[in-house]
Amino acid sequence: MKVKPCFNNILVIPDEKIKRKGAIIVPDQSQEATYMGKVVAVGEGKFDNNGNLLPMKIKVGDKVLYRSYGVTKVDIDGKEYFILEDINVLAVLEGK
Repeated sequence: MKVKPCFNNILVIPDEKIKRKGAIIVPDQSQEATYMGKVVAVGEGKFDNNGNLLPMKIKVGDKVLYRSYGVTKVDIDGKEYFILEDINVLAVLEGK
C-alpha cells in the first residue's frame, strides 16, 4: 500500500526513543519523549494566509528527531509508522 500524507504531514519509520538524562527526575508520563526516524513520505506543504503553497523543507530519506506529541501511530502492511506534522520535527540529522 502506498501512503501519501496530506498538507504538511510526514510519514516516518520510527528508529528509537531518545532517553533524556538530567538532574531533575520526573515521572515518565509527564516527560515528552523524543524519537528518531526516517522520513518515507511527505505531503505537498501547507497554504499561508494568502493562499500560497509553502513547500516542505523535510524530504523523503531525511533522518529526523521529532516530538512524541501529536504523533499518530499507524500500521501499514504489518509495519509501524508515525504520521506527524512537520512542526513536530526538532532537527534533521546529517551525516551517518
